[in-house]
Amino acid sequence: ISILMGVGSVVVGIQLLTRQAPARILAIVFGVLVLAKLPIGTALGIYTLWVLAPRASGDEWTRMAAKSA
Repeated sequence: ISILMGVGSVVVGIQLLTRQAPARILAIVFGVLVLAKLPIGTALGIYTLWVLAPRASGDEWTRMAAKSA
């Protein structure tokens, strides 16, 4: 499970760097999954949700993804 989470996190990270549309949703999913890993995972999960979950972030992400496409 740890290997799958690690590989998935790298894939999502690459998608975030290249501003692909589904990357935001996948990052939120991985942010929720990593909340159980105390203490670093919890901090990273909370930060991920704080940055990517609000509606304004979704609108901004959509604009950035459209520009880079």
